[in-house]
Amino acid sequence: MREEDWPPNSQIVYSNSGKVNLTEQQSHVQDMLRASITRLHEYLIFENSYPDLEQRRKLTGDILLAATDERPEFDAVKSRLTKDAKYVRALALVPEGRISYLRLNVRKAAEAHVASHYGLTKGMDEKVAELLKNNVFIYPLNSKGEPTRSKPFQAPAILDTLADAFFGDDTGAGVKFHDSLTSILEDHPDEVELPVAMVALAGAAVCSVIMRYSSEKYDRDFNSDLYGGIYKTLVSTLNSIFKNSERKFHVLMHSLYMTVYGSKRSKVDPDTDATLMFLDIDAMAED
Repeated sequence: MREEDWPPNSQIVYSNSGKVNLTEQQSHVQDMLRASITRLHEYLIFENSYPDLEQRRKLTGDILLAATDERPEFDAVKSRLTKDAKYVRALALVPEGRISYLRLNVRKAAEAHVASHYGLTKGMDEKVAELLKNNVFIYPLNSKGEPTRSKPFQAPAILDTLADAFFGDDTGAGVKFHDSLTSILEDHPDEVELPVAMVALAGAAVCSVIMRYSSEKYDRDFNSDLYGGIYKTLVSTLNSIFKNSERKFHVLMHSLYMTVYGSKRSKVDPDTDATLMFLDIDAMAED
């Protein structure tokens, strides 16, 4: 069917160049697209920061439908979303176009911290190789300059990236979606954790910046498969910690939350439980 043959409330307004621009759509369609961008942002931070093409297509279709509401104007939109795959793809380009922007903002945060924390300058191939081997870059160093292997993802560059990228202000995903943070411990629901996707994305961003200090020509596109692979490796590391010990996983992820935001929030938010405090992982009992 031609665009003009579909019900008016469901029609897309195309630009002269054939693009679907958010602000040129009907008001209810704009509302749906804005809501879908927010939902996709939350998904990327809480579920999967690098969905593959197949996952992304199903995800955006589901998000678009979920972003509609009960207004009569959406009846035709809902119907068309379930019948017209080309319609879904055309509209999905709007929220999907924000994916690279959201990821790049995280890398931008990492760029401010990597060189100073790791002591890097351009051409330090040996130092870069050391940091990348076994993902040494995710660990803080002890007084002897050795990685503290019992504290993954607590390297200062990762902590600062998490704080700046997700908790820097009210628009940060960690603040914006704070109510979505949860705890795996049913008896301590207030001890919320950072989501795996958020921590792994910050780690991948730090890694991508470290690579820039090598003379090797790594792909600079943070949306490439190279960094998607690094992200997935870091997700696997966190999932392995969870499988090994749910308690240790909780302590790690809650400690990360408290370090990058929770302790600050308790000082400015009188409604926050005053008992929330930074956790000493090494000193905690395992049973």
